[in-house]
Parts: sequence; C-alpha cells; structure tokens
Amino acid sequence: MIMKNVTLISDWKLRDPYISILKGVLISHIPDVQIFDISHAIEKFNIGQAAFIAKASFPHFPEKTVHIIDVAGKSSDSVNPILLSYQNHWFLGEDTGVFQTILGDSEADAIYQFDSIEKMSWYQKIALMTQALFENRIESCTVPITQLHRILDDQFYYIKKEKSIQGKIIYIDSFFNAVTNIPNEVFIETMQGREFSVSISGSERLRITKMHPFYNPNEKDIYLFPNKLGYIEITYYKGPIAALGDLKINETVEINFT
Repeated sequence: MIMKNVTLISDWKLRDPYISILKGVLISHIPDVQIFDISHAIEKFNIGQAAFIAKASFPHFPEKTVHIIDVAGKSSDSVNPILLSYQNHWFLGEDTGVFQTILGDSEADAIYQFDSIEKMSWYQKIALMTQALFENRIESCTVPITQLHRILDDQFYYIKKEKSIQGKIIYIDSFFNAVTNIPNEVFIETMQGREFSVSISGSERLRITKMHPFYNPNEKDIYLFPNKLGYIEITYYKGPIAALGDLKINETVEINFT
C-alpha cells in the first residue's frame, strides 16, 4: 500500500483561507491523502528560512513523502510548478530558488515541470501533479527539465577554522530561541573539549561560554544547545533570549575556541 503523505511549508500564515483551499483541492483529488503542516509562519518572502525548515524536517518523514513549499511565490495560474526528487523525497512548488537552496551543492535525482494545454488554477496543478506522482504517472502531466532557479543566499554557509567558527542566526523559534546555521557535529568536532566564547554582531553585551546537551533548568546563564533540528541554538531556559537580547536573523555569530 502506497503511503500518500504530503507536508506543507508556506509564508501564508493562518488568518487567510489559502492553506485550507489547497488542502481542499488536494483531498478532492486524493481522498486518502495525509496532510501535515510543517510551518506556515515563514517570514514573508524568506526563501532561506523556508529552505532551512525543509532541510531540517524532511528527513523525519517516510521516504516518498511529497513536500509542498510555497514561499515568495506568485501562486499564479500562469505559473507551472516544479517537482524534484532528492534523497527519496519529493519537493513540489513554484521555482523561486528555494529548491536549489535546499539542494546546495547537491544535485536532484530528477526534475519535472507541469505541462498541460488545459487551463487550470495553481492549486489544481499542485494537486494534479501530486495525484499523478502517487499513481506512478508523473510523465502524464509534466516534462523533464535540468535547471533550477538559483538565488544568492548564504544562510547555510559558515566558516570553520582551527580555532573558530563563524555563522549566523538563521531562525528564531516560537520560544524565542535563536537557531544558528552551524551544524551540531561541526561545533562538537571543532570544540574537542576546549573552552569557547561566543559573540553576536548585534548584541555586544551578550557573551556565551557554556554548552549543554539538553535544556538545563539549573543553568543561570545563556548557553549553546545542539537542538533536534541539527543546528546549534542560543538559548536560556524558559527565557525568550532572542527578545531579551534583541537578537535578529542574519546577525553574525562567532565562536572562538581557546
């Protein structure tokens, strides 16, 4: 039995009807589809943030899941969506640059674009492609392509040296923890038991010298935490550190080891 799982990531928020309309069209085409909302709180037009959320979340879903992403798009009936295969998952939506940002230096296994002479809405195109994919007939409504739109987005790039790592704040979660683009394994490998200090470009008064492998209720200082998304997080137990420290997305985070 084929698992018909679909996830949604968008900058649509929840006050408008667009998400429900998309879900309704998907269910009309695929009655047994399972739809999971990953996030609709992406900052408007923030492609890097959408790519970060997608990269951090998609590996936790079963293979062959379809991940629909609509951020910074037109959602216009004139737009023909893109579908690509990557690491046994499918990614679907408008080619705003988000897919190439997810891929980074990797390559997609296959890329398709919607193709039909029949006029239909953007929602219908998304649903039709999803349905065709689950029914193993994706070629019936698409054509293969080789190129994706690429944008200049350095949110995933960090600089690692022998005694330092320089990254940036890429995401602030609903608890006001500041998530960096520094992978957990890179920090732990570079630290090697050494002491460290952290400075943040937009907050000179914050100095961080501690790391805990869990949210520590006994810690009185701000500390680093290797979070479940796979990236180093700046946190303070039950404290909205991003708000208190006035931390902002894209501020530089520099970790120096001694």
